[in-house]
Parts: sequence; structure tokens; C-alpha cells
Amino acid sequence: MSLATCRPIVIFDTSAVNAIYDDLDRDKKIHQLSNIYLPRLTFAVVDEVLATPDDYRRTQLFEVTLKLQNAGDCILPFHYLFMNHVRAFACGAKYDWTLVNCYGHKLKEAIVEQRHGLEDSLIREQRKQNLDLDKQFKQKFKGIRGRLQEDNEWRDRFQSLDEFMKFAFADDGPYWREAVAHVKRALQIWVEEEESKEPSDAKVIQELKEAESRFSLQDAIRFAESSPPFKAHIYGIACTAYSWVHNPSLNSRQRETAAGRIDTFTTLYLPYCRYFVTNDRGQFDCHRNVGSMIGNRARIFMYQDFWEELPYD
Repeated sequence: MSLATCRPIVIFDTSAVNAIYDDLDRDKKIHQLSNIYLPRLTFAVVDEVLATPDDYRRTQLFEVTLKLQNAGDCILPFHYLFMNHVRAFACGAKYDWTLVNCYGHKLKEAIVEQRHGLEDSLIREQRKQNLDLDKQFKQKFKGIRGRLQEDNEWRDRFQSLDEFMKFAFADDGPYWREAVAHVKRALQIWVEEEESKEPSDAKVIQELKEAESRFSLQDAIRFAESSPPFKAHIYGIACTAYSWVHNPSLNSRQRETAAGRIDTFTTLYLPYCRYFVTNDRGQFDCHRNVGSMIGNRARIFMYQDFWEELPYD
């Protein structure tokens, strides 16, 4: 076994990467990360760093990400990783989540290539896209909350997260149906990708279409039972929905600090690390709740707490 595989894997989200850049002990802490842990870089970090408006800060943040990935490895964007799991489960003869490709080798080249000479138009476009997608994500939940607040039966129906999750993931719970919709959409995207190839493989395309057509609620439940990443993904969406829509203890300002789109979807990464570090309270709460409910062994830390403990277990 190599030394790299013996080191516990740690994932820093974008807020934590920004925090380490702003840290007066930045170089010392990057050195500690490189020697004690195996940093696993996610594409979500690069995506958000790219959208940093200040030229100097963006360049320096890319340098930090480069140092982190040189000391560890890179993991696929969450949507590609999700799609890989969906295809392996829906179309494979025997699904083993640990055998599904998760590595983003091309990410290393992207970091090196993109940290210098980026066009302003590309940066503005990326920033606008990130903001628009996050706004749409939050507006969906705000719209649901607005409608439910007018319904006496639903306004104060759930007094705790546990109560909501039992409803959401009952045998015919609405978030199993949400899970089915996510899987079917992923398989449709696979069909589109296969159809765009020259030449395309009619047999593969038909296999994907049949898998999409027959995927059921019971399949979604079996998928979650056998796939910690998929279960983390679906539970993450439900936890965020509770914060934005149902949590009676949050006021409107507190809801605005709940997990956003990227914060929520990165729950998919929890089975791929021992420690997940963020400097965003909304993301911390979401990931901690998901990890606890799915029985994942990853420990979730706020940035400062991670450095105070320097865990190694």
C-alpha cells in the first residue's frame, strides 16, 4: 500500500479554500495538509474560483488549488459522478459503488491551464451562470414555501427535521419520486451523449432508453440502499428543502443562509472522504445532517474547528 493511500482523505469546499488563502498561516497549513492528509479537490471549487471577480485574488486562489491537487487527487464534477453511478446501477450486471470511476484526471490540466490568461468575458459568464443557477434553485423552494404557507394543513406540519425525513422517505414518499426523476433525467442525458457520437451505437442507446423506461420507485430505494453517494445526494436535497421550506425555527433571514445549490449537491462527495471542511454554516449544517442520517463515517468540520483539532482517525 502506498503512503498516499494511508493518508486520510480531506475535501475542502470553496469557502474553506478561500479561508486558507486568507489565513496568515496559509503556507504552513498547506504544508500540513500535504503531509498529513490526502487533499481531494472537487471541480465545484475550480468552477467557483473561476467566477471570482477580482483578478489578483482569482489567480492566487488557483495557485492554492494547484498546491492542493499536487498533494492529492481530483474528483469528478458532482453531476458527472452522479451520472456514472446512475449508469452503472441501471445498466450494469452487478453494481458496486466503489468501482464506479470518480477521478477527474483532466481537472489537473484544467487548473494549470485556467489559472492564467482567462478572458474577462469567460469569467463574467461563469459568474453569471453560477449565480443564475443558485437563484433558480432557491426560488424553487421559496415558491413552494409561499404556497404551503397559505395552506393551514401544511403550514406548520413538520416541527423537526426527523419528522420531515420520515415523511419524505416513507415507502411512497415524495423524495423517492424525486429520486426517480433525477435518475431518469441522468439516463436521458446519457442517451443524448451517445446519440451525438459518430458513429453512435444503437444497441447502447436502446439499452439506456429501456433502463430509463423501467426505472421505478422501488429501484430508487434499492439504489439508495446500495449506493452511499446516491443516498447522500437525495438526502441532501431533502435536508435543504426542510431548511428552505419547512423549518419553523428559521426566520426569512436565516433561511437565506441555508445551503444553496452547490452546497447541497456536494453531499454526493461525503462517501469519498474522511473529513469534509467548509467555512459556510449552511453547508456545514446540511452535510452534518446528511452524514448522520445515512450513517456515513465522514466527519464534517467548520474551517477553524478543523485546524484546532487536526483530526487523524
